[in-house]
This record gives sequence, structure tokens and C-alpha cells, in this order.
Amino acid sequence: RPSSCTCTLPARAGVHTYMTCSDSARPATVDCTRYIQHDSVVAHLCAGVVRIQSARCAELSEVAFLQSVIEHVGLTKDKRAEWLYGSAAQFMIKSTGSDKRYMRGGLWQEPLQLAPALAAIGALAAKEPIRSYVEVGVFSAWTCVLVSAYLRRFAVDDSIDATRAATFRAAAVDIDSTHIARETHTLMRELNVSFVPRKSLSAWL
Repeated sequence: RPSSCTCTLPARAGVHTYMTCSDSARPATVDCTRYIQHDSVVAHLCAGVVRIQSARCAELSEVAFLQSVIEHVGLTKDKRAEWLYGSAAQFMIKSTGSDKRYMRGGLWQEPLQLAPALAAIGALAAKEPIRSYVEVGVFSAWTCVLVSAYLRRFAVDDSIDATRAATFRAAAVDIDSTHIARETHTLMRELNVSFVPRKSLSAWL
């Protein structure tokens, strides 16, 4: 699981006029076709991102909605199952045989913990938008991608373009990107999420 994360708020003295979550200025949704066509496990993650991007602002504050998104994205398959996830173990992504792709997919999170955390962050971001997000210790980077998609809904700068979250960027930080699938990297780029080696984090900041 991620060891730490950081969210950065804009300076109050900034010259831009910021819109927080807006139902009329939602970001363009990502296209999941490529992941579905290639039978990629990342299609689960992409579908969750689209649900976040398409959701009404009211839904983004509902723990039940966010929990549903997390459960449908799926949890990382882990032999500890119920010991780790409790009853949410039923949402572990199913794999067949020894398909190693599935070891690089899924959220290594407990839905009942992550959903309220997102709602709480969203409540703060609704007052003042978040400009950046850093997650340290990302494993497959699925959590970083989903959280970034969520935070982008609160980062629209209407002085630039009210149809996209122009000011938001995120960093997925780890020693290396061994566990991040190629398709996940593609989705990260669409959301302005960069993989940053731990030793290079200070330069990104």
C-alpha cells in the first residue's frame, strides 16, 4: 500500500479564478477501447476512471458511490484474502493460472478505508482546488491513477479552459516501475500522472 501522499493547494494570492467540481465542466473521459480490445486487466481501472470523470459532483462526495467505484475496479489478488481485505476480498480481480499480468493490477486498498478518505479530501478540495498529488510507494500505481482522476475533478482552472483540469499534475513515486504495467503507464499519461524514481522526486517538486 502507498506509504505516504501529499496534496498541494494553490496559493491564495494567485491571479486565476478557480472552479472546484463542476457538473458543466467535466474533463473529457479517457477512451478504454484499447484496453478492452487487448483484453488488458487495466480495462478495470480505466472503467473506474471514466466513472469518476462522468460522475455528478454530488456523487463524488458520497462514500457509497466511491466505494462502489473501488469495488468494481477490483482489488489486487493476494493470498491473504480475507485477512487483508475482510469481506471486500470478494472484489479481488480474478485471474486464471499463473497469469502474471494480474499481479500488476488491482487496488491494494480496503474500500471501506479509501472511499471515506477520498470523500474527506474532496470536501477540502471543494473549497480550494488541489493542484498536485504525490504518492510514495505505488506498486502497480492503480491507486495513484484512481486518486488522481478523482482530484482532477476539483482542479479545473476556468481562466485557462473550463473543459479540462489544466492545472493538475501527479507523481507516482517508487524505487522503480517494475510492477507498473505498460498499459497503466499509458493511462497515467492521459491523466498527467508521471512515474518519478524516488531519487528524482526533489527535481519533480
